[in-house]
Amino acid sequence: LNYSMILQRVRDGADFGAPIRAIGEMLVEHGHKLAFEFQPAHDGYLYVLNLADDKQSGRPTWVVLHPMATGSPRLAGSSVARVPTENWFRFDEAAGVELITVVWSDHPLPELDALIQKATIRGRTAVFEAEDLVKQLTFFLGKYRDQVQVSKNEAIKQTELRSAGGVLVY
Repeated sequence: LNYSMILQRVRDGADFGAPIRAIGEMLVEHGHKLAFEFQPAHDGYLYVLNLADDKQSGRPTWVVLHPMATGSPRLAGSSVARVPTENWFRFDEAAGVELITVVWSDHPLPELDALIQKATIRGRTAVFEAEDLVKQLTFFLGKYRDQVQVSKNEAIKQTELRSAGGVLVY
């Protein structure tokens, strides 16, 4: 699975310059916008999750960025999928670390789909607020996290993820 991050800088509420491609970790400011482009080599299932502290409770909370509550995780091979498909993810004024996690599988993941079905729906997004669901999701992701090979291509600003198994978590 290849992917790129696309960052749109924002100044005074308006786009500032052209979007830039980036790989790896980056610092962003309030109001900046982010999207991802994924290019799978074969058909599979994509999930993109964000771990951040909840503004109100301060507890860790997982948010499903893809698929949206009514969408499918299935992607066709050799296609380019933008997440989100329209618009951008915006960074709010809250300081902190946003941990984006990518899950890619060559087969359906009923265990992950079942967890997402139990999450709270806010608009079109599934949110893991309940402590037991956060623990279950964290455990699920931990089973696959160490099996990923990562190579970064600075020239085209793209990261390649590989796994010997059928599931990768990065």
